[in-house]
Amino acid sequence: MIVARLSGSGIDVPADIKTLVGVAREDNWIPNPEESVAVVEGPAELWALADPIPSFIGAVWISPENPFSGRTDTAMVSRILEEARSDGAIIAPAMSLLADIEAVEEKVLVEVRTALEKRLADAPLTQLGALKNPIRISWH
Repeated sequence: MIVARLSGSGIDVPADIKTLVGVAREDNWIPNPEESVAVVEGPAELWALADPIPSFIGAVWISPENPFSGRTDTAMVSRILEEARSDGAIIAPAMSLLADIEAVEEKVLVEVRTALEKRLADAPLTQLGALKNPIRISWH
């Protein structure tokens, strides 16, 4: 949050300090998972609870189209599903790392379940044992 606060205040943050909260790869910068999870709400006067991603977008470290720009659990899971169309193996690990599945809207959970069932159905027999229970989701 300190790095985001500096950046949001218009202070030029040196590259070595940027690496404390993310990783540069080629022309892209990716925030660490701790910085990229969905927004935790809190009183405005507690700046340490502020969402760092808008500052990172404002500093042009990441673009508004970046997968981490979704700031709710539902938005993040929807984006993970979209990204997983090309690589279904990322569904469960990415969701468990970035989103509180219990906070995701029901319609998106249905999409998650469908994607996981498709992944299981398409899995080679050699991988099926490892994929039997990729994540547990409560379907209320």
